[in-house]
Amino acid sequence: MTTDHTTTQKIQHVHDWRTSGLTRLQYCRLH
Repeated sequence: MTTDHTTTQKIQHVHDWRTSGLTRLQYCRLH
């Protein structure tokens, strides 16, 4: 359950920054 929830959060987060138009480089810098 926990793993599935974490995966869902990751997908949500990735989708969010991709929608914002951020690149992988910017994403790495932010995190």
